[in-house]
Amino acid sequence: MEDVARLAGVSKATVSRALKGDGRISPRTREKIWEVAREVGYRLDFVASSLSGGKTGIAAVVLDEAVPWLSGPLFLEGLNRVLSRAGMDLLLKLPGFRAGDLFSRLGARRVDVMLWAGSGDGAVPVPEGPLSAPLVTAGFSLPGHPAVLISPERTLERLRSCPAAGGAAYVGGEGHRLFPFLERLLQPRGDDDKQLPVFDGAGGDEIPGGAGFICSVQGGAPREGKYALEWPAFEFGAAAGRIMIKLLQGSSPIPRATYLIPALKSPGGESI
Repeated sequence: MEDVARLAGVSKATVSRALKGDGRISPRTREKIWEVAREVGYRLDFVASSLSGGKTGIAAVVLDEAVPWLSGPLFLEGLNRVLSRAGMDLLLKLPGFRAGDLFSRLGARRVDVMLWAGSGDGAVPVPEGPLSAPLVTAGFSLPGHPAVLISPERTLERLRSCPAAGGAAYVGGEGHRLFPFLERLLQPRGDDDKQLPVFDGAGGDEIPGGAGFICSVQGGAPREGKYALEWPAFEFGAAAGRIMIKLLQGSSPIPRATYLIPALKSPGGESI
């Protein structure tokens, strides 16, 4: 660490803070320190760091159901990219865990921060009183804890920005719905040919030919003649990771909710 500080022209304390992801260090200084650290092959000793700071460097990630945006790799890739840069390791809980004693078990593992991701359809057994570590939710919200969500209003604006649509009408399917709020915001499809159908939770024979929208996970295969309203899985994970790091740093106020907007792609795959 002394070599990195000398070569970067900063103090040893600044090196320590930068490599731990401390928000008080400017991006320019942090990048310079990381560049020098990579050149000299320096790796932060997280075991020693955790012993001195009372932290374990472990972030618990609870996936409570196999919803489409969680079952693919993009969500975890975005989350891991942010957390790994801050020296955090993931403790992953997949669907099928025992919910009743989950928080006590995570407390026993001394995790530094927790993320619960899903649709929020099931009960989250948050115990009374303070938790052993800060909690962030993704896909739903809980009182008193920061959340990462999709903005219903901006999603509707994005649909209406499509130049080919005189309007949009909701068509639900039997599968998991990515944007269930659209059923409330859109009229059911009628006889108006100018209204393009928005298929959410539908697949296979449920989706006829012709123009329309398909709600899909980011990076899904295009379907002929259909626009794609994409759930931003990678950005969802990255946003959740940034909030988790900010909670650990305690250096800035955390918003109650962080809203993301899905991408709209043309039938040819271009962003609108």
